[in-house]
Amino acid sequence: MINNVGGSGPNAAADVESTTDEMWDYVLSLNVGSAFRFCRAVSAAMKAKRYGKIVNVSSTLANGMFGAAGTVGARIPYVTAKSAIIGLTKQLAKDLGPFGISVNAIAPGFTLPDPEARVTKKFNALSPDQQRPLVGNIPMGRPGSGQDMAHVVCFLASPRNTYVTGQILAVDGGA
Repeated sequence: MINNVGGSGPNAAADVESTTDEMWDYVLSLNVGSAFRFCRAVSAAMKAKRYGKIVNVSSTLANGMFGAAGTVGARIPYVTAKSAIIGLTKQLAKDLGPFGISVNAIAPGFTLPDPEARVTKKFNALSPDQQRPLVGNIPMGRPGSGQDMAHVVCFLASPRNTYVTGQILAVDGGA
């Protein structure tokens, strides 16, 4: 099972004072609540089979971010939620490992998932001079793609992954 859900919600909040209870609840429920509920829904069947693969999607932003919010509107709840995905992943790996179930997460860095994604359209609308600072700290020199993320997820979810669990893999071009 792949838990690939997320977002910071439709409303922006630049700081803790402007983060409402509604924003907090929405972003935490969307990111962590949904992952928890899906893990709970599949765990009994995976335990019965004594086999399973769960891959959660966190973010390199789980470590916090400095400066402009960029594409993250409500960054305090978003960063908190993506940090919570890491805790959920690590604890489930310990709880479910004895049943042959691996639980891992990827932490994507700056990613342009597909041509129709909002973030991709915003990035492509920028001039090369405006794009440069966004990729300047990425040693690979470019944003990640949806395929970059999918390749890592496919390994973690595949039968070839027989011993990796409880790990958070940064898929960030070396940033």
